[in-house]
Amino acid sequence: MFLTLIAVPVWSNLPQQTYAGFKIDQYLTAEQLASWVLEVNPGLAAIQEAAEAAAYRIDPAGALDDPVLSYGIAPLTHDASRGVNQRFDVSQKIPWPGTLAARKEAARNDALAVSSEADMLQLLVITQTKAAYAEWHFIHEALNIHHATQALLDELTVATQVRYATGLATKQDALQAEVELNNLKNQELILLRQQVAIQAR
Repeated sequence: MFLTLIAVPVWSNLPQQTYAGFKIDQYLTAEQLASWVLEVNPGLAAIQEAAEAAAYRIDPAGALDDPVLSYGIAPLTHDASRGVNQRFDVSQKIPWPGTLAARKEAARNDALAVSSEADMLQLLVITQTKAAYAEWHFIHEALNIHHATQALLDELTVATQVRYATGLATKQDALQAEVELNNLKNQELILLRQQVAIQAR
């Protein structure tokens, strides 16, 4: 769909580098990211140029065709006193009344159609960029919450194992804490896969 959304994840916490005017570790808003994507999107630039070209074709479509000038020469005939035969012609095509106005109106409608298509593509690019941004932000925050939860569960697991070793907790409590810890690790892998999938768009 002519999208160049996230060739490099420009709002992630990666080593600092500059890309398209932004530093990789710089926090971008959804509007800044959408604006950048619009600038570097080749499909959008192409359709905008097509819309501009279509607009320039409106006036010529309503104009008369260029006049035609022709010149002809005939070789000498058997009567040399007549000299060389030459002929100049100027012709102009005159279309049927209303044809030029109809051509101009058709060209105007074509230009409007291409312009509307460019506007629609621009809105689509902005929508998909902001959607990807929102997904990225959600995954980023989910990972932050996940890491905080995992840190608490690590402490709880250690405390449960100490309590089990001292006879203050059952073996089932210790095993339950380890199961929950493994579940959190699996959830982290899922979130990381989703994060990579968003970056790859």
